[in-house]
Amino acid sequence: MGKNKNGASKSAAEQAAAQAAAPETKEQPSNTKSVAVIQLGDLDKLAQQRALVGMDPNHVEDLVARLDDRFYRDNQAAKRYNIDQTTVDKINEIVARSMVALLANEVELAQSPFAVRMRISSLEAIKEAGEAMHINIDTKALPAPAEDGTIEVPSTAIKVSPEAKEGLKKEREIAAKKVELDPTKIEDEKQLKDSLLNILVKGNGSDNFYDKVTTAINFYESYLSVQANKSENKEEALAALKARSRYEFLSDIAKLLGKCTFTINGLAKFMYESVEKTKNPVTAFCIFRSASLNKKTGMPQIDDSLVAEIVKVLIRWYADSEIQATNEAIAGFERDIETLKKDEKKNAKGIKQGQETIEKAKKHIEDIEKVVLYCNVPSLSIVEQFSKDYVDNKAEGFKNARMIGSKILTTYYPGLDVKNVDSESLVHNLQQYVGIICNMFLPALNRLSNYSEANIVEMKAKEAAAEGEEKNQ
Repeated sequence: MGKNKNGASKSAAEQAAAQAAAPETKEQPSNTKSVAVIQLGDLDKLAQQRALVGMDPNHVEDLVARLDDRFYRDNQAAKRYNIDQTTVDKINEIVARSMVALLANEVELAQSPFAVRMRISSLEAIKEAGEAMHINIDTKALPAPAEDGTIEVPSTAIKVSPEAKEGLKKEREIAAKKVELDPTKIEDEKQLKDSLLNILVKGNGSDNFYDKVTTAINFYESYLSVQANKSENKEEALAALKARSRYEFLSDIAKLLGKCTFTINGLAKFMYESVEKTKNPVTAFCIFRSASLNKKTGMPQIDDSLVAEIVKVLIRWYADSEIQATNEAIAGFERDIETLKKDEKKNAKGIKQGQETIEKAKKHIEDIEKVVLYCNVPSLSIVEQFSKDYVDNKAEGFKNARMIGSKILTTYYPGLDVKNVDSESLVHNLQQYVGIICNMFLPALNRLSNYSEANIVEMKAKEAAAEGEEKNQ
């Protein structure tokens, strides 16, 4: 059978159409294994079409990948949406994570082997995101890349840990559950919780993390409005509701839902890990800000101050989920120790090991609270040291500063090629943004006055900067 430039069967679409039109027949067993080839960006559509059951062994799709740049199919996307081509091509962590989850779901549910075609640059982003989610791609098991810069990742190379499998199973159950999505018809707290969790996990026609959070907040606010209208002091209740911020509504949702797959497996975990790694909230802020940008225009949909408030809630939410799980584990160890103490002499070693494990768990809780502090009360040392650490590759904080700088560039200067920019103006602006972002997490009285949007300068091209220096000599 002939093949097109991407290596897929020319008649794939015709076969799919014929299968859909033809009556069902029992297929005879075949010794030939059919490996379906799908495009990374269409995993979400495939999951919806198949209602989360394994992929049809004969359903071969040759579609085009998108990831963050779902405009890949449109060669004129950059011009059409007035976005730099580098921005269109940039894969952000948010989408990479959602694709990793979809990939893992396919590995778990597919009834036969399959392969996913993606760009080589996409593979790196997917691999990095997957490692944090306990979903790994064995690069040694991959074939050589194609001439067009894509690579096929076979399902056999995707390894899903037991922990990730359990989380994905729970998410599938939540997404499949029928819930009430009309806030006027919610009858009790359990129904409210089920609806909110379904919105956060499944979304409302969008796979964008920010859209899910916003939809959940809107749903919860509408529910509270319905309840306020039913109260005896209707006017007072509605006025109090109007005075509340979206940050407060999200805080309520976090308390109401507690530990859930939304925080354990999703962006909240990713942001928490970034705060833990860098010991400040700047990267987490940039990650969520990038997620909240309008995908067509690249422009912000909410104020940066609200981004900071939402990040605080999500970090606290994930931390509380971890603390809850750790406390449950401690309680289990304590029960085991009590059982062992019935024969203390015989079980002395087991009792000691149990006590040591409990101490480690308590230390883990202390470490979690430290991460929350890094977010809520960021250290000013990162601001003061940033410009030195960013340029000195021998500095202890060099890698940290570079990571922070890259996230700031991604969200505030998408598409910028730093190689063509004067380093002095680049570092100046990056340091200003570090201070501006940290200020949003600090109490008003503790904020640094010499960091503000007013201090951001227009970044000079290297040639222009060099000419300016010559004139001054």
